[in-house]
Amino acid sequence: MSSLPLVLCAKSPWNPPIRREHAFAREAALHGHAVDFVEQPADIRALARIGRRWLRLASGGADPATAVDNLAVWGRYVPAPGHRGKLAAMADNALLARLLRCLVAGPDATVVANAPWQWPAVAKSQAGRRVFDCADNWAAMLPRRERRIRELCRHIAAEADAVIVVNPSLAELFPGRDVTVVRNATAASRCEGAPTPCPGTRRLVYVGTLSERFDAPLMGDVLDLLPDWHLTLYGPCQYAGQADAPGEELRHLLEAHPTRATWKGAARPTELAGALDGADVLVLPNRSSLSTGQDSMKLYDYCARGRPIVATRLDRAGTATEAPHVLWTASAREFADAIRCASEEDPRLAGDRVRWAAQQTYAARWPQWAAAVFGDLAEGDRPLGDPAQHGVRP
Repeated sequence: MSSLPLVLCAKSPWNPPIRREHAFAREAALHGHAVDFVEQPADIRALARIGRRWLRLASGGADPATAVDNLAVWGRYVPAPGHRGKLAAMADNALLARLLRCLVAGPDATVVANAPWQWPAVAKSQAGRRVFDCADNWAAMLPRRERRIRELCRHIAAEADAVIVVNPSLAELFPGRDVTVVRNATAASRCEGAPTPCPGTRRLVYVGTLSERFDAPLMGDVLDLLPDWHLTLYGPCQYAGQADAPGEELRHLLEAHPTRATWKGAARPTELAGALDGADVLVLPNRSSLSTGQDSMKLYDYCARGRPIVATRLDRAGTATEAPHVLWTASAREFADAIRCASEEDPRLAGDRVRWAAQQTYAARWPQWAAAVFGDLAEGDRPLGDPAQHGVRP
């Protein structure tokens, strides 16, 4: 495949680089593509943290910082998140379109959007291919914006050169459109040196985003049922209206168990293996109602270290529920009982999980993702700039 330019409009900041969009951006750079990673924009809530820098860049300026070879990171700043309303969307799209005019140098470039409200700006770009990579059920996650999100997804279905989904159930958001399913994965390096012996300290560990999807009340009940266990949480907070601060449920959990529940913030990628290895049992307490259409990255990362895993039951369509030896539960009592059982499991089961994860890496997913993203541009069998490339693909 030739080294085609890639602009990835992400749904998260670059740091910490632990998500799907980070992994595929790195894979693209490693394969020789010039990658521009456009971060999720900071908004007015960041003013106290970055001061005049926000005021200077809110007018559409970009903040480039080289992350790895062939990959540049571009910060964005907007008055309000693009999904908040009509005026916020107009401002966000105007600023994103301005940046894309600078980054898209010609029709050999591909632009990938991660969030539906990015699409109006992406659709207007002069890129040879415009692609949507859907890793979340945005309509379910933002119910008050469901009507607008579904409208945007219909436009994506009609206009995108390719639509990629992480879970086949997400295809319903794009009526009448063929989609390519590319599931989440883990980094190959995550499996190195695993499994290690469990520490035997009766410690539960959760690694991942902390939001309304994380069932903090459930974990509070589990800690009440397991008075000799501790819970350590790693990950950024993304609660609605709270910027990067804990939501009310998480604050209550931490305050109710001040000596046994600890939030450590986001772990760096180099620290992730150590954080996971610090657990006797890894936990995945997600609300099933907010997990529709997901393919939990946590299961891949958890299995890569081999530790026992206890999880709430998820929507099983297309998720990593074939991960070996996961204990699925439906209540706090089941969750607590499963933790006791998992802490006494046969140590040989850890090797099964690591071997499974070693086959579920982003390097292994790359050929399928790249084929969907670059399509005919990589093959050279369609003239660059041909208007037909922007219609509905058969």
